[in-house]
Amino acid sequence: GLGYAPTGRSFLDAMKSLGLRDEVLLEAGLLIKREDGTLAPSFRGRLLFPIHDPRARVVGFGGRLLGAGEPKYLNSSETPIFHKGRLLYNLHAAKHAMRKAERAILVEGYFDVLRLSLAGIEEVVAPLGTGLTSDQAQLVRRHTSHVILLYDSDEAGLRATFRAADELLRERLRVSVATLPPGEDPDTLVQRRGAAGLEAILKDAVDVFERKLQILERKGFLGTLPGRRRALDRLLPTIRAAADPITQELYMSRAAEAAGVRKDVLEREVTNAGAGSGERYPSARSAGTVSTGENRSPLPAPALPASAEKTLLLPLLEGEPWKSKVIQAVDVEEFEFVPYREVFEAIADDAVLSLSETSARAYEELRAEGLGDRDPNALYERAVNFIEARRLERQLEQIDQRLPFETPEVQASLIAEKRRVFDELRKRYPRYKIAMRRRGAPGT
Repeated sequence: GLGYAPTGRSFLDAMKSLGLRDEVLLEAGLLIKREDGTLAPSFRGRLLFPIHDPRARVVGFGGRLLGAGEPKYLNSSETPIFHKGRLLYNLHAAKHAMRKAERAILVEGYFDVLRLSLAGIEEVVAPLGTGLTSDQAQLVRRHTSHVILLYDSDEAGLRATFRAADELLRERLRVSVATLPPGEDPDTLVQRRGAAGLEAILKDAVDVFERKLQILERKGFLGTLPGRRRALDRLLPTIRAAADPITQELYMSRAAEAAGVRKDVLEREVTNAGAGSGERYPSARSAGTVSTGENRSPLPAPALPASAEKTLLLPLLEGEPWKSKVIQAVDVEEFEFVPYREVFEAIADDAVLSLSETSARAYEELRAEGLGDRDPNALYERAVNFIEARRLERQLEQIDQRLPFETPEVQASLIAEKRRVFDELRKRYPRYKIAMRRRGAPGT
């Protein structure tokens, strides 16, 4: 069921009539104490979604604001009985259906769960407004061995999809990804097409690793040698997350085939203790030093590489309006240096606490450096132009690779396209080649 949290004093009056003391309501997270010491309801003017524990006891609420304002969604505060990272919305009702259907459908929001349940698809659950945690993945594993991720298909949705998939793979679950049409979410899709329309999309779900490969191939990563290296950097976290040995073996074979590398080389990369997530940046476990082998000589960890990627992160860390501006301007796949890419993703998803040790250290160093007296507008424009120029250069490389193998008619079209891309590259960043020769670091 759903509830409503009214504005005004009606909630306080109702609780008083039931004989509930303020101390109990404060501990339950239903009241908050203002700075002046007065008490107010935690939820006001919100549609309420009761959150149950696995034994179907109400332990908290999620509130959706009706009308303008922020935050749009608000959960109960943490209490002795409510920990949002250890619960899944609707699990109490879905767990039996999950066993019967031999699958769980994981969606992002409360409305998605309600819409699917009303349409007769009962094996659906959602995290509580955060990224999926290991505790939540363990909850799913108790009831099924197969999870279908049904998140939005935009960039933010894909990032959340792959993060959730890695958590599920660590619990030896089989993970598939269902792809929604552009602009749709599960709620709107079921409204328009009904349960049958959604079942058709679920039927076409593919393994999460294949979905990653599809996206990388569509973006042209597998068309060049540098692109294949970057593609492997994105595939390695999922390979490492796969706790099931057979699944990991299949993922390695598929990645080696797609990237054109020997499987034994890839296996060494996967099992490399210092590789963490494929990054070429030392682990923070060394506490600021780098081991140099058997003699364990402590060396200072290298400074973060100066680059357009780093330059772009500095205004991003300043918060709004720069956060929205940077996220809209650059795709996460444009970040070549893994710690910078992970920092970008974490800030975009408000998930800084989920950073790996290495990337967390990079994040702290970037925050400590800050903008100083530098003009954020100039930094932003220069960095975006450079990253866009790098993308255009990859397009030129792909055209050059295709040219020798095409018919004269196609070659003429490709040459015209090459001229157009080159003109755009020169317009965007006239000194691009000079800068590349001078620096040469990933993401320069």
